[in-house]
Amino acid sequence: MKPFQFALLMSSLCFADANAAEVQFDGFYQMRGRLFDTLSLDRTIDANEGLTWYVQHRLWLRPKFFVTDKVALFADIRGLDGVVWGDKPQSWIDPVTQVAVPTIFTDDLVPPVDGADSSSALSNLTLQRVWGEFHTKIGTFKFGRQPLHWGLGLWQNDGLGTLADYGDSADRISWEHTFQGIWIQAAADVDAEGLINQTDDTTAFSLAGAYRSERITGGAQLQYKRSTGADTKFNLFTADAAFDIHLGIVGVAGEVAVQAGSGDLEGGINGVKSLGIGSVLDLSVKTDKVEAHVEAGVATGDGDNTDTKLRTFTFDRDYNLGIVMFEQPMPVLQSSVPGEDRSYAATLTGDSVSNVMFLKPKVSYQILPGFFADVSFLAARTAKVPTAQKTPDRRSYGFEIDAGLHYSGIDHVELSGTFATFIPGTLYRNFTDDTFQGFKAPVFGGQLMARIKF
Repeated sequence: MKPFQFALLMSSLCFADANAAEVQFDGFYQMRGRLFDTLSLDRTIDANEGLTWYVQHRLWLRPKFFVTDKVALFADIRGLDGVVWGDKPQSWIDPVTQVAVPTIFTDDLVPPVDGADSSSALSNLTLQRVWGEFHTKIGTFKFGRQPLHWGLGLWQNDGLGTLADYGDSADRISWEHTFQGIWIQAAADVDAEGLINQTDDTTAFSLAGAYRSERITGGAQLQYKRSTGADTKFNLFTADAAFDIHLGIVGVAGEVAVQAGSGDLEGGINGVKSLGIGSVLDLSVKTDKVEAHVEAGVATGDGDNTDTKLRTFTFDRDYNLGIVMFEQPMPVLQSSVPGEDRSYAATLTGDSVSNVMFLKPKVSYQILPGFFADVSFLAARTAKVPTAQKTPDRRSYGFEIDAGLHYSGIDHVELSGTFATFIPGTLYRNFTDDTFQGFKAPVFGGQLMARIKF
């Protein structure tokens, strides 16, 4: 979205009617810096990536236009989202010498260009979502591109957490209502649109219900999703139950998702039957000085990747456990291709929780008013070991130890710093092929985060 388009949109929303709407804003600006040595998991090879570091922007705005007490319009706007500090330095042509001025003598950073036309106006504003809602005696109706979030974010995650990078959305029409403390929602989604004159779309229908009180929240969501096309005809059913209970200083939260489907997938993979299960349980104790959590989870895996029975469940990519394991692809190598900074030719794990059993205890202790010390330990292994990985033993992903500080003593400000160590497990250490003989080197990393929210 170009600046003049954004201004036009805002002005049209605000002044389309003589009766001005009440406008409220939610949002945040976040700076997140990360440093790693080495995500290649081997310091002896020529392709070792070595020390890598970067700092990222992220701006998120949600203007809320309350036209009346029954009608409202919402939007999610993202700016410089994921743009790295120092990206797009701008030079200029000296009119006398007709030579570009070296960027070391300039201080002009420009945002990425929208679209392929380099002559277009520069901006990095994205209208990610927009939806309207109106309230009636029989419930609330919503329509538009809406954020999706359910439970702990294991299956559907709106991507607004401090480690999040993506965010789930759907073009949706929904109805919801509360009956004596029981909330109910029905929705119809268009997830993918093909040619408008052909039945090659992906659509979904969902029904959800939950009980909500000050201490107890619990509910379930059922979804049927169907994809149709020339090469794809697949039916996917998802059932997800989530709960969050707080009784005094003790808390228990959890989520269980089951996905089952059948049909034909892209690439000529026909007759597929899928069944995957993902679950998380978080036990916590919180006092004035200490907050402790024990988090455990499972995501099913597939013992045979060559057949048409799929058993792998993958958590939403914005469900993060640490800053290294299941957050950074590993191992990554330094690329020999000009203009390409890294290679994934040897990568064994990606940036999502999949085929895993994990345990993560975490303790946060208040040192001074507003200052907290944090320590966590993450251990993970495969839920299902593929036949090719049983000999040699390649069951363990390894361990991650995080230690850091966070500060929340100023209203609307969050600051944190984390140091992380990842020790590779046998899944990496016992890997062999014609080029590599195991990835055994530990990863040392860190993260700095500052967020202003409102």
